[in-house]
Amino acid sequence: MKNPLLPLKTVIKKIRSENSDVKTYRLSLNGVRYDARPGQFNMVGYPGVGEAPISLSSLVCHGEFEHTIKAVGRVTRFLERFKEGDELFIRGPYGMNWPLDGAAGNDILLVTGGAGLAPIRSVIQEILRSRDDFENVSLIHGSRNPEDIFL
Repeated sequence: MKNPLLPLKTVIKKIRSENSDVKTYRLSLNGVRYDARPGQFNMVGYPGVGEAPISLSSLVCHGEFEHTIKAVGRVTRFLERFKEGDELFIRGPYGMNWPLDGAAGNDILLVTGGAGLAPIRSVIQEILRSRDDFENVSLIHGSRNPEDIFL
């Protein structure tokens, strides 16, 4: 298993604009083994600029995963300039994962607001992958206006 303290170079495979200040980046580690669970995050950044903690907004599939990033600070505004094919660096995964195993057989209620939907997306994907394990699943999401809703 790799050391989560050491940075890994990723390639941006796809960038999707979600709204005026949010983009989703599909990243690839080009064959490097990487495992993260819903609820975990990476430190995402670029040498000389810095890093920012960014939650995964997708499950890891064949070494690819997504980060949905709102441009609000120095690092995230710097990342806005990146294009498909560019490289950036991650360290991680860090943090605790969602305890979905303990929720099996129960109803699930997810409540988010604004950019808080991004870190919940991988949880939703995991629930859908094991849909028969859960009873009723509901999502309540709020935003300031309809243009701010993404994913």
